[in-house]
Amino acid sequence: MKKIHYTSLISVVLLQLAFYSVLHRNLIKDIEGELWVQNAQADIKVKSAINTYTMVSELAFTQIINQEEILSLYSKAYTADSATQASIRNELYHKLVPVYQQLKSQNIKQLHFHLPDNTSFLRFHRPSRFGDDLTNHRYSVKMANLEKKRYNGFEEGRINNGFRYVFPLSYKNQHIGTVETGFSFEAIRTLLEMQGNPYSTLILPRSVVQSTVFKEELNNYDSTLISTEYMVENAFSHYTIDTTGLLQTIEKKIQPKLVEKFKQHKNFSTYTQIGKQFYTINFISIENLKKNHVAYIITYQPNQHIQQITKRHKLFLGLGLTIIPLIVIFIILYIDNHQKVKNQNIRLTESINQLNLRTVELQELSIQLQKLIDDKNLFIRILAHDLKNPFNELMTMSGLMISRFRHYEPDEIEQQLTNFHHTAKQTYNLLEDLLLWSKSQAGNLPFEPQVYLFNFICKQAYSGFTPNTKNISIDCLVSDDIRIYVDLNMFRAIMRNLISNAIKFTHPNGRITISADYNQDVVTICVSDNGIGIPEENISKLWQYTRSLTTPGTEGETGTGLGLTLCKVFVEKHGGKIGVNSRVGEGSTFYFTIPSTEV
Repeated sequence: MKKIHYTSLISVVLLQLAFYSVLHRNLIKDIEGELWVQNAQADIKVKSAINTYTMVSELAFTQIINQEEILSLYSKAYTADSATQASIRNELYHKLVPVYQQLKSQNIKQLHFHLPDNTSFLRFHRPSRFGDDLTNHRYSVKMANLEKKRYNGFEEGRINNGFRYVFPLSYKNQHIGTVETGFSFEAIRTLLEMQGNPYSTLILPRSVVQSTVFKEELNNYDSTLISTEYMVENAFSHYTIDTTGLLQTIEKKIQPKLVEKFKQHKNFSTYTQIGKQFYTINFISIENLKKNHVAYIITYQPNQHIQQITKRHKLFLGLGLTIIPLIVIFIILYIDNHQKVKNQNIRLTESINQLNLRTVELQELSIQLQKLIDDKNLFIRILAHDLKNPFNELMTMSGLMISRFRHYEPDEIEQQLTNFHHTAKQTYNLLEDLLLWSKSQAGNLPFEPQVYLFNFICKQAYSGFTPNTKNISIDCLVSDDIRIYVDLNMFRAIMRNLISNAIKFTHPNGRITISADYNQDVVTICVSDNGIGIPEENISKLWQYTRSLTTPGTEGETGTGLGLTLCKVFVEKHGGKIGVNSRVGEGSTFYFTIPSTEV
């Protein structure tokens, strides 16, 4: 009993550990699924915001900037001297400053003209800053001037970072430079707030900021709590709107598990719990025009689904850890209280098994007995009926010959003797089949196969049937080189019965053909006739002598049905198969396979 209790205690512990492991895996899987959904939704919201401002930028370019008045003025800037450039710059600024103010109201805060050599000509957001070469700092400007086609996407700037739309400018089929509109992360944050995301920010790798931004502008950037490798632009810092310090608490808590995630430069989401509330933090990777990762847009939002998932996990865990010990205790009580019943069941099962064995033995004996009864009935039927008829014929014919001998002509005597011989031969063949069959059933029939020439045995087999009373021709269409590996007595019995069966069901003056085909050490032998054929429903009954399927021949000949059964037994003894193809009114072909060499 103590051993059972000790084993049960171990079982409880192991089951609880297994249950906790499965439940914990499901918890992780459910949370990962929720985070995937949250990240996908955040990605859609960010892309939707970007697409909105893309439409505004394209509209500003096509409807306002890419016009005759602006293009004709700006076309003179590249080749002009510095004084003329200053005049053009001043005039261009005053013409478009109202447009720029309107764009700013739509959160597009950058309007920037560049000369064909990538020199900054006019920054509307910083008019006093011009003349600097952007070739090595602004990939979009360089490529738009070089390829004279539009470039747009996120790009690091020397003052501000944002989403740039650089359009090539041409006047009278002459490339005159490029113009750029752009919006900062502030525009995206505004739309995200309208979509239910109160907290969001944009962070950039420290290496990108330090290699791109003007040195005097670096004080506009600050480190983040989420990673020492990333910085945030002060103008868009999320910390300024975090009056409760919630975001700083979240970032400090999740910072350790983000190190590897940041190295992958892909979208991802994580979560954390502050007090009783769960929060999802979504990271959307931003690539520049060169398809390099240069920023993350981060959104922070409460998540009730994860809270529900964890509550459900705790509920199942509590139920499982409570129910498992109860189940084990119940099993212990069951074992203790039913041990005697178990022993009784074992003894009862043993008795039932013994009874079942006896039943099986009785069933086998019953089958054997039934077979003996069937065999006995067959012998009685053959002896009482099938042997009685030929003996009656013999007695009748012999009686007629004795009583009328002096009145018969020589031809009539010869005919009566021929009939007498035919009946005696049929009776002998029947007795020989009975003897072979009884020996095979008793297992006393010797099996001594040897290699023979089939043509020789074939001629022996049908010679006993030629001539015959029906004047049926028998042809053996077999080449002289085909050999078979058979027991001679059994094979003769097979051929004798198949030929006799063909004669029985063939009309007078008909034809029987014997053929053989050699294929891969197996000989297929066919006995074909052009007789009356066999109905399809009777074919499956041919090999079952107990079914008493006997059909009179074309001249009223009778039979026992034993011959075909004997053929099947002897063919299978040689490892072969026997079958028949037949069509009513056209004839039948009995075929069987025999090995050509020793197996």
